[in-house]
Amino acid sequence: MLNRKIDHLVYATNTFDETIIWFYEISGVKPVFGGYHKTQGTKNALVRIGERSYLEILGIDKDNFNVKGSRWMGIDLIKKPILTRWALESEDLNSDAAVLKTYNSEMGSIKAGHRKKENGEDLNWEMILPLSEPKTELAPFVIDWGSTAHPAAELEVGCELLELKFSTSSILGMKNLYDNLNIINAEIVHGDFDSISARIMTPKGI
Repeated sequence: MLNRKIDHLVYATNTFDETIIWFYEISGVKPVFGGYHKTQGTKNALVRIGERSYLEILGIDKDNFNVKGSRWMGIDLIKKPILTRWALESEDLNSDAAVLKTYNSEMGSIKAGHRKKENGEDLNWEMILPLSEPKTELAPFVIDWGSTAHPAAELEVGCELLELKFSTSSILGMKNLYDNLNIINAEIVHGDFDSISARIMTPKGI
């Protein structure tokens, strides 16, 4: 699809447990619980959709009372489960950060991330932090896993991302951003509001 590697898609949900069950029932692949983002007040479950790509089911960690303000990736704004964000893998975070900061002055902050996996191993990364607003953001955030094994490597093979489509009322603006990020062949269509849609092949079909 794209010349740059899609690292993951974020499927934000206000019904985390139910969404995991739903995905398993329609796909035949059970999402694997990933862990908690303690500074953001969220938790996730992952589904492999490519060799180095995964679908992240993101939910609110209702037991975390330490987060002040809005949580990231639009999760406080959704009324139903939707794709709210997408991430690229990066080999030059500083270059990508400069482009994103030009697009939106609130973007472009590079942060180091860390969490413990269920097996006790450390997972470390650097990323350009996604914002809490808007509900759906077509500008990608960007991540570099460094020497850490990619999370998709440990997940069950069975699903594959076939198509990623972006809908917006500002096609020219988004094409300009994607060009500056060296994103080629992105499918951008006109819509009344910003949205992300994906087609995924699963053991039970698309």
